[in-house]
Amino acid sequence: MRGFMRRNVVLAGTLTSLALALGTVGPPGAGAMTNDRGKVIHLTAVIAQQIFIGDPNNPQLGNQFILNGDLFDDSNAKVGHVATSCTVVSVPPRATEAMCLSDTVLAEGKITVGGVAPFPPTATPVRFSILGGTDEFRKARGDFVVFAVSPNTLDGTFHMVN
Repeated sequence: MRGFMRRNVVLAGTLTSLALALGTVGPPGAGAMTNDRGKVIHLTAVIAQQIFIGDPNNPQLGNQFILNGDLFDDSNAKVGHVATSCTVVSVPPRATEAMCLSDTVLAEGKITVGGVAPFPPTATPVRFSILGGTDEFRKARGDFVVFAVSPNTLDGTFHMVN
C-alpha cells in the first residue's frame, strides 16, 4: 500500500507541475487561434523526469516536487520543453497546497507561469497565471486551464490576452 500511495502522490505532484507547463507555450506550430481577445493555444505535455523531495505520503511545509517535460502541438510535433518546481506551502489542518513556478523554453522565447494549487490535485481543472516572458513573449499575460488525460500526459488550453 505504501508504494501505491507514494506513486499517487508523486503523480499528483506531476499533474500540478505539468499543469504549469502546458499554459506556457505559444509557438507558431502549436494549435493556436487568434481573435480580438488574444490567442488561445491547445497543447499536450509529457513528463520526462521527476522527483518529490520529502515523504510523498505525508507532505510537509517546504517539500518540493521538481520535474521537466516535453511539450507537443496538435500535430504531435515537439515544440519545447519545461522546467517546473513546486513547494508545499500549506498542510493540515489547512488545505494542503503547493506553490509552483514554471519556465518554458521555446525557440521564440520563454514564458514564466505560477500559482497555488491543491496538492494532490483533484479531477477539477486547474487554472494558473502568466507571470511574464522573454523575447516574443515579453508582454505575455493571461491564464490557462489544464486537466489530466493519463498519468504522464496533460491536456491544456492557454489563454493569452492582448
